[in-house]
Amino acid sequence: MAEEQHDTTASGAPDAGGETQEEVLEAEVVEAEVVTEAPEVDPVAAASESLAAAAAAADAVAPEPAPEPAQAPVAEPVADWQLGERDTAAQPQYVVVEAPLSPVRRGNRGIGALLALAGAVIYGGVLVGVAYLLEAAAGRPGIGFLQDWHFYLPVALFAVAFIIFVVLVNRAGWWSYILGSLVVGLVVYLGTAGGAVLIEGWMGEQVRHSLAEGLLEPFVLLAAILGREVAVWWGWLIAYRGRRVTARNRAAQEAYEHDMAEFRARYGA
Repeated sequence: MAEEQHDTTASGAPDAGGETQEEVLEAEVVEAEVVTEAPEVDPVAAASESLAAAAAAADAVAPEPAPEPAQAPVAEPVADWQLGERDTAAQPQYVVVEAPLSPVRRGNRGIGALLALAGAVIYGGVLVGVAYLLEAAAGRPGIGFLQDWHFYLPVALFAVAFIIFVVLVNRAGWWSYILGSLVVGLVVYLGTAGGAVLIEGWMGEQVRHSLAEGLLEPFVLLAAILGREVAVWWGWLIAYRGRRVTARNRAAQEAYEHDMAEFRARYGA
């Protein structure tokens, strides 16, 4: 009975751990086979790993190339005329604001003198008609007086006196020509009578009339009266232009004062 129990234990009875002796032996054999068997290696994977390792080793051993030194920028040639432009561009720029300019006051002397000269031409034309009538009344009809310098003397005196008066009064009103025409007529009257005597004596001609006789001569009296009338009515035209020039000057002055007020308010000047 004891022998049977011993055989049972030796043949296949479980040990204290719960495993039989055969199972333990089989496990040891399997482990030995696993250890002894060489693992299978994929040739493609092995070649790839070898190339990667060789590349890594080459990167680690090869020195990094030194960076090339930076080249200094080459300055472009600058012409002489460009130097002034660069200097000007480098300097600060200033904005210059000009104040409104004061208007120029226009006068009536230039155009007035031309109008006075035109008035002298008109006066000469009227005087031609008067002289023709006087010659016809004296029984000498015709225009032979145009060849005598005595006819042109009052015309010249009127032109000089009227032009000087217009230049002096400039932009004055018509009232100045009403008074000034008396002066023009007096110059024509005295100048024609007295000038004729002086010119005849200077030229050595026979004196036709004395100064007293010349002052009473009809041609001299009519020349003075016509000179006064032409100076009055032609002076009205010159005075009218003078009023227009005065109005334009006033408007320009008012515009200048308005612009100047805006300039001072904006820039504080």
